[in-house]
Amino acid sequence: MKSIPVIDNYKTIGYASIEDYNEQKSAVATSRLLDGSQDHGYDAEYVGYGTLNFNGKTIEIKAVYLFDEEEMHEADDGDEGNLPWETALKRFEIKD
Repeated sequence: MKSIPVIDNYKTIGYASIEDYNEQKSAVATSRLLDGSQDHGYDAEYVGYGTLNFNGKTIEIKAVYLFDEEEMHEADDGDEGNLPWETALKRFEIKD
């Protein structure tokens, strides 16, 4: 089971698994410029929204998925379902 960082105000406050995540709004591509950011080196960012069971509480979070150029090439046929979603999930960010 992969441990995914839980981030609050740019600080890691713990770790959770994908099994703790309940996606309520499907991930969509963002237009955020990744060069020069903490996510430099990735080709695309997708963000989904939902809840996370964390430390005995249910919290609202943003799930951040990052894909490299090779992974995005696999989805060039327009089928985002071909993307490796589980391995691309890089962090959960607590929503303000």
